[in-house]
Amino acid sequence: MSSQIWDVLRQTAPFADAAIAGSASLTEDLGYDSLGLWEVVALLEEKFQLSASDHELWDIKNVADVEALVWTKLNSATSSDQTP
Repeated sequence: MSSQIWDVLRQTAPFADAAIAGSASLTEDLGYDSLGLWEVVALLEEKFQLSASDHELWDIKNVADVEALVWTKLNSATSSDQTP
């Protein structure tokens, strides 16, 4: 799963030669601006069939935050699918 997330970040990062790592800052290390962050989240929402609130997006600062958001959303979707 992380490799899929990293692939999206690698393909869309403004700094094409930036190293993708969990601690990499989305703005400083990868070069995203606010619009770019919205775009990458939209791609991740589409790819993983999830939805993130505006509030959650403001908490994303680095690659690890993106991974955590996707994992949390996928786990909550799986949990709600299993609820009778």
